[in-house]
Amino acid sequence: MQARAEDAPPTPDEARRARVFATVGSETITTGELEDVISARSPYARKRFAEPEVLKTFADDQVQNELFYQGAEKLGYANDPDVARFIDQTIIQLFVRAEFEESVTPDDVSEEYVARYYQENAD
Repeated sequence: MQARAEDAPPTPDEARRARVFATVGSETITTGELEDVISARSPYARKRFAEPEVLKTFADDQVQNELFYQGAEKLGYANDPDVARFIDQTIIQLFVRAEFEESVTPDDVSEEYVARYYQENAD
């Protein structure tokens, strides 16, 4: 009988990342989730997390944010039209940043470039 990958014991790194940092209500925050949020930040911001006090404040903030999130859910904010509109606007901003601001260089933004892009992406 052949061993399957899901039957293999977790690697030390996987076990460390899966370790529960905090439980907030029925939700858990793992070490890996905290690391992923930190990794998504700029190199300059990540460097600051080497300071123990900065890391502690960040971790405490993540727990507080989860408490706020759960409280907002209980009060029905997820169904609020203003919240839905805000989420839609945020998605658009992230899209624009990822597709245009971070990928387009100043040399790309000529009148010809804009006209060609508009014609090719009229939808």
